[in-house]
Amino acid sequence: MGSEGAQHVVDALRTNTTLTTLDLNNNRIGVEGAQHIADA
Repeated sequence: MGSEGAQHVVDALRTNTTLTTLDLNNNRIGVEGAQHIADA
């Protein structure tokens, strides 16, 4: 997925109201991508 893919996840998380679990194992999002998701 990478850091760029993580940004797409962030965009989706900002509008999603039903997601309760997100498994991001082995997606190579990196520190920057993980920080973006944590901030979402």
